[in-house]
Amino acid sequence: MIRKKYRVRPSVESLESMVLLSGVPATTDHAAPALLTKLPAASTVTNVSGTLKGTFTSAAGLYHVTGSGVLSPLGHTTVKGSYTVSGPHYQMTGTLTLTTSKGNIVVDTVVDTTEFGKLPSPVSMAITKGTKHFKGIGGSGSGSLDFMVRNPGSPKPSGKFTLTVNLNATMPNG
Repeated sequence: MIRKKYRVRPSVESLESMVLLSGVPATTDHAAPALLTKLPAASTVTNVSGTLKGTFTSAAGLYHVTGSGVLSPLGHTTVKGSYTVSGPHYQMTGTLTLTTSKGNIVVDTVVDTTEFGKLPSPVSMAITKGTKHFKGIGGSGSGSLDFMVRNPGSPKPSGKFTLTVNLNATMPNG
């Protein structure tokens, strides 16, 4: 008996095409991976808290602050920025840059001066920008600000400040 020779080409069939995802019609073999890539990335909310201390100088309603401290979980953090005092109720608004070894976080702040003599003053905070590791960061929070003036009554008061920070920072994954 003579055997016929058959040519056999090995073929591999992907197991992915045999999996039917719930809610995806069977006619869309390869659509499932494409759908997964279009889903929005999840985000992580992290509490950033701690105390920053430093010095300030002022002139003509502008307070420049520079300091440092430890913010959990960021570690050693420096702060630099300024506050502007304006309006009949001495509204204080400021932009601060928090600098860490992994990048910067820019925070806009508004100081509640309705009870100006009562210190520390409550502060509302909103994260507006991040760089390097913090690119895409957002969030908001609160804190308190205490200015200890060395030379009250001076046209250019200066002194020390303490800023407590309690932010809920939202960082996109991916």
